[in-house]
This record gives sequence, C-alpha cells and structure tokens, in this order.
Amino acid sequence: MDSTTDFTSLATQTAAPDRAADTAALGPVMAAAESVHAALDELVRAWLQMAEWGGLAGATGMSAGEWAQLSPRLPRWLAGQLEGIVERLPVLPLCAELFFERVLTFEDLAGIVRATRQLNGAQLAGIDDWAATKARIRAA
Repeated sequence: MDSTTDFTSLATQTAAPDRAADTAALGPVMAAAESVHAALDELVRAWLQMAEWGGLAGATGMSAGEWAQLSPRLPRWLAGQLEGIVERLPVLPLCAELFFERVLTFEDLAGIVRATRQLNGAQLAGIDDWAATKARIRAA
C-alpha cells in the first residue's frame, strides 16, 4: 500500500456485518437462564421440605449444608445460601412470596438474608416490607 491508500474505505469494505440486529444468539442464553431460575426455585422448595421433615441430622449426622455438599455435591456457597435462606424465609414472608413469583432473584433473596442476619421482630418485619416494596417497584 502506498501513502495514498484510503484506509476509511478499506475498513468499510472489510468490516464484519452488523450483528447487533441479529439477536438469535441470545435465545439459548435466555432459555438456560430460565432453567437456572427454575432449578433454584425447585431447590429452595425441596430444601424447605427437607427442613420441615427435620430428620436429616438423625439420618445422616450432618447439617443440611454439610449433607448437600457431600451427597448431591452442591457447591459450598450454594449450600450455605440455601441453608441461610430456608432458615430465614418464615420471618421474611413477603420476600419469600416475591421470590416464588420471580420478582426477587435467588441472589436478591440471599442478599436480604445476609443483611438481616442480626435483626428480628419489628426491625425484620420492616426490612421485609421495605425489600418487598422495592422489588415490586423494580418489577413494574
């Protein structure tokens, strides 16, 4: 190429086609994400049933989090979050409802549980109400 080459026209001739309008590649990601949300919903519900049963420690000699890491081989972080969430759901009924309606994500719910670990009574009820209100506003 000599010094008179027009690099602008060369760039437009060799540029890749505009793919921004083609969103077909997003569909599989959206479907997989929906599967993850459904699986987390199912895990929380199953963990709640396991907690209501109450026989895990007697049957296995382990906490729910320990058992979940060894038997179904869940990651430690997930077992810990499930254990914390299920322990706190009865005192966060609005947040629980919004999670099962898919207004709050699993991560949202885990964050609320972490933030409210030291709270109880009226303070906790206030946080539950506040978080539920914020989630409804965000979803609207």
